[in-house]
Amino acid sequence: MNYFFSGWGVSKIKNCDDYIFLDSTKIVAEYKTVENIAQNFEKIFPQKIEILSAWSMGAIIVLGILEKIKAKKIILYSPTLKFAANDEILEQLNNLRQNIVKNKENAMKLFYRKCGISRELYDESYYMVEELLSGLDFLENTELNITQVPENTEFIVVCGENDKIISPDFSINIAEKLGAKLVLIPNGSHYDAVLW
Repeated sequence: MNYFFSGWGVSKIKNCDDYIFLDSTKIVAEYKTVENIAQNFEKIFPQKIEILSAWSMGAIIVLGILEKIKAKKIILYSPTLKFAANDEILEQLNNLRQNIVKNKENAMKLFYRKCGISRELYDESYYMVEELLSGLDFLENTELNITQVPENTEFIVVCGENDKIISPDFSINIAEKLGAKLVLIPNGSHYDAVLW
């Protein structure tokens, strides 16, 4: 079975018809931490994984539960081991948090625009404020290390060269650690990576 793990605040994606869609925002709202997600692995992934694709926060989750995953192929779009890697990102998270509380719909429209996500692919009213804030807490507090790479798994890391959400440097670093094929999308945004 093929699975796609979405990014934060994204409830649907193009070209995902052959995949079971996993909503990272809803999963993080329920389980809160990578450790809790790992403990509920069989509930989240009830069927054997052939291909696992994961984008942004979904990729962070996959990297956090890597030792549990047995898959033929793992494709990570715009991954990072620590989202809140510097003060500028922390400030952006805090601003987004405040804006979501003030006016969720406007905050999400601005976020989607920054990601390069077209209007027909999002519904700014889909998530409850608490779910979005839980996801931002997860992004701020999660820091991972790759300690063990699954054997017999092909890894591909994809990122846009102009990603304004997660620096391509983070993806390049992860590709090196995993021994993954690296795909850099010329002039690509955060969302363009997923369209590869």
